[in-house]
Order: sequence, then structure tokens, then C-alpha cells
Amino acid sequence: MMKNTAINDSWIPDTAEEWFVWLTGEERKTRDTFLVKPANLIAEYRHEREITRDYEGREILELLQNAADQAQESQIVGRVVLELLPEGLVVANTGATFSVGGVLSLETANLSPKWRKRRNFIGNKGLGFRSILNWSRSPVILSGALGISYIRSFSEQILSELMNASQELADRVFDERGDSTDLILPLLPFPCYSETGRLDSLIDGANEKLILDRCRFWREEGYDTVVGMPFDQPNAFDAARKQLYNLRPEILLFVSNLKELRFKAADRPERIWRSEGDVNLSMITENDEALGLWKVHHTSGTIPDDKLDSDQKGPLDYEIVIAVPDVENKSELKSSPLF
Repeated sequence: MMKNTAINDSWIPDTAEEWFVWLTGEERKTRDTFLVKPANLIAEYRHEREITRDYEGREILELLQNAADQAQESQIVGRVVLELLPEGLVVANTGATFSVGGVLSLETANLSPKWRKRRNFIGNKGLGFRSILNWSRSPVILSGALGISYIRSFSEQILSELMNASQELADRVFDERGDSTDLILPLLPFPCYSETGRLDSLIDGANEKLILDRCRFWREEGYDTVVGMPFDQPNAFDAARKQLYNLRPEILLFVSNLKELRFKAADRPERIWRSEGDVNLSMITENDEALGLWKVHHTSGTIPDDKLDSDQKGPLDYEIVIAVPDVENKSELKSSPLF
């Protein structure tokens, strides 16, 4: 029997069956909303595309920030794996698993549970995750007992049923589509799921199945949440590779609660970055070899209301972190690109 706690955003279902019941109910409510007011479907479709474009170039940073938030929520030392394959990218992390509020933040922008937990920190509205749609329209999420994916054939079925149920909705979809072949439906409100939490029978395509296998592998290795992104968008592999290339070990000084980044690629030796030390002086290592020491300075506060944009509502908090190398000369710092 499903607990009567679904209205609590912090609730984390214990079983795949509980997730199935909750997801089924949310899907029904979303369908009803679009049928009652078909213009909402078009608005959500446009909004998802706009946000995805706005976050282009920040995909890796957004995933790392999400991992840091999950580690902070669990009050643990966070560990992250980034595995780059020709077929896609897999990101696994330790920390709190998805709650129903977390899934709602994927389905509906600006509903992130971080809003209350972190007051109004900029970037806490659940928008950043949408950045991965620049690389993959078929991402997979395994988190605790939750297993969901986004599958075009399932989205096409949802849209067809909605259009058959409402002539007004069908007319709006045709007008929006014009001469294109785009699927006029917001992707994230309609995850694909099963009563057992298994996705094998739902996912088609060799790349998608391979990425799902890698997601399961990292879950079995003890990582709490795994996001898999089968590459199906133009230049996705090159974009992901470039962002990984631009990462430097110092990222661990600025992404709080993350202490280990592990990188795997088919054609490269595995590399592990770790940070050690306290809030004032930190050392970064790569494969247990010291790369350098940094003095780290933190400050935080609340942005004055007169400094906010007109469309922003306070209070908004800020945090500034400055890391200064604690070395005699720059040659003492060791760093090399990942790729």
C-alpha cells in the first residue's frame, strides 16, 4: 500500500511499486492539465526548449552542482564518476537519492525542493538538469528505487492520445509544428517507468541499452544516483569531451561537499582527483600524487534588494569562494588536461 505522503516533497518512496503508483498519478494530472488548457502544453514545450538553450555549455557543471547538493543533503563526503563513451555520458554520485519533489522539479520548472532548503540561492529552481537535453533526448535516471527514462516512442504515444482527446490541443500542436517534424511535447513531464523499476523492456536502441547497462553497473558499485545520457543530438560527444577537457582539479575547491572526481574513458587511463584538508588550506591529488596546495577563502551573505533585477524576488543569497595557490612559484603546481 502506498503511503499517504505524496504531497510531501521530501518523501522518498521505498520501493519501485510506490514510485510506479506516484508516477502514474502525476502523469494523469499532467495529461488532465493539458487537456483542460491546451495552451499550457505549448507554453511548457517552448519553456523547456528555451531553458535547455540557456544552459548550453554548462552541462557538466550543473551535474556536478546537483551531485554536491545531494552530498550536502546527506551530510556525507561526495564522490562522483564521469564516464565518457562514444555512445554517451554517465554521471554517478553518492548522496541523497531523488525525492518526489526532485522528480517534480524535472517535470515542472521552478518547483525544485532546494527552494526551501537553500532559501533563494541563485540556480536552485531545478532548471540546470534540463541542460542535458542539449546532448540527449533519452536520458536515464537510476536513484534509489527509482528508475525512469525518456523515450521518444512513449512521448509520441502520449501526444497522440492527447491530440485524439482534444481537437483544440491537436490544432495548437499542428500550428506550432508548421512544416517541421519536431515532437511538440515537453519531454520531462512524461518519464517512462515500470512497476518493477526495470527499464530493459522499455528502452530501444543499442546505444540506449549500453548506457543503461553502465548506469546499472555504477549503482551496483555503491553510487546512489546515476544519470545516463545516450548521445542523440548533433556534436554531443565533442561538446561533452570539450567540457571535460576544460575541467581542472581546482574544481573541487569550489564545488562544496565533493571530495572525489573519478574519470573514465574508453581510450584513456582512469584518473581520480581528490581534495584533502580543511576549509582554509586544501591539497588536491591526482591518482594519489599531490598537485598543489591552495588557501581557500569563503564568504556569503544576502544580496541587497536594490541590487536585484526587477524580475527577481528576494531574499537571494550569494557565496563567494577564492582559492589562492600556496606555492613559491607556479611551477610547483601540476596540472594536465583530462583529454
